[in-house]
Amino acid sequence: MPHRRLLIKPDQDLPTNWVKDAQCRGLSTSIFFADEKVRGSARMAKAICEVCQVRVDCLDYAMNAPMDFGVWGGFTWHERLRMRRWRAEPPPV
Repeated sequence: MPHRRLLIKPDQDLPTNWVKDAQCRGLSTSIFFADEKVRGSARMAKAICEVCQVRVDCLDYAMNAPMDFGVWGGFTWHERLRMRRWRAEPPPV
């Protein structure tokens, strides 16, 4: 199945007031948008996210936008994709 890009909702449709308190504010975006195929490339981003006070807001933003790249709220795109699939599965009977 070919990869298809997900549409991103405009910022005005999603709350972004949390950004001013983000631990990553002012850091190089290359930390958070490294190649996920390179083992350990997300390690530094995840460490920064781990101590961030707005981690949940950041993750909510990435899940609702949806952002299909980068580390948001401490999770890579592949991890967020698994979360979306898990949420979409019907509960076991």
